[in-house]
Amino acid sequence: MGVRQDSMLEASIDADLPVILWGPPGTGKTATVRSLAKSQGREVITLIGSQCDPTDIGGLPVPDGTGRVSIAPPAWVGDLSTSNGGREPILFLDEISCAPPAVQAALLRVIHERIAAGVELHCRIVCAANRADTAADGGILGPAVGNRLVHVDWTGPTAAEWASGEVGGWGGVTSPFVSRWAARIGSVLVRHSSLLLCPPKNGDMSGAWPSPRSWSASCRLLAAFKTDVNLESVLSACVGHAAASEMSAMLEAQDLPDPESILSGRAKLPSRGDQVLAASLSLAAAACEDRPDRADRINRAWDVLGGARPDTIITAARALRSGAPLVVHPVAVALGERLIGVGV
Repeated sequence: MGVRQDSMLEASIDADLPVILWGPPGTGKTATVRSLAKSQGREVITLIGSQCDPTDIGGLPVPDGTGRVSIAPPAWVGDLSTSNGGREPILFLDEISCAPPAVQAALLRVIHERIAAGVELHCRIVCAANRADTAADGGILGPAVGNRLVHVDWTGPTAAEWASGEVGGWGGVTSPFVSRWAARIGSVLVRHSSLLLCPPKNGDMSGAWPSPRSWSASCRLLAAFKTDVNLESVLSACVGHAAASEMSAMLEAQDLPDPESILSGRAKLPSRGDQVLAASLSLAAAACEDRPDRADRINRAWDVLGGARPDTIITAARALRSGAPLVVHPVAVALGERLIGVGV
């Protein structure tokens, strides 16, 4: 079994090795770096390689009035020039493969020696890039830069990880309208995982197409409509016509009990596998809503999940854990390694 991509990223940061995440657009590279930095108590300083020129990296020559020229470091260098005794911030070099060759050359000392414009940097370095066939402009990384990096092939979240994270607010509290749409869409994606990430086969990626990012946008766009709306039309704007047609057909075929009825004990989880998945995710979404009795609702949701087969509710259980990581319930303890994803 290989090493998980997020584990490789975290290990590289801990080992103080510059690392690059290679993956398609919309698969959560930036979001993962920010989330990991937050969990480790690190700040993130971001440079977009495709938007930089060499002086943005190496500084600008400035005459001092005596005939001498000194190098004025760019502003971001000041944020990384001193160590305050805490955890070093992350210098995030996004779209680095699209940086012009002169910018990549200027980044060599930054990546290898942690020096920019003659100033020593106190940071950890993480880069991100799209492969040449999906990059906005090129996507070729020079060998001198590439040989200094740990390379991680980034595929993004699985459908189950996307569903549990989106429903649970990725560790925070999200809008109940967003999380309930995420529950419905996520239940379909878990069973039809090829829909999660499906770049156009003709290579034209300028329009709408399915990715974890565009499915998240779909949930937010659907939640913004306060009245009934044509489901396929809204989905098409985010993920394209083919995926929207398939998703809307499966969503409209769902026949699920009201999650509030399940929480109150007036209804039970269905028995059919696909319906259990969808209903349990909707239950988790409802339980994680920002309400005064949120803690009680989350505990009641755990009680309900405890009465179902573990393999049918593990995605919903992870959503509950994502939405309320500090809640320790006997059902969560019983799920153990299956809940935290070890070996999955």
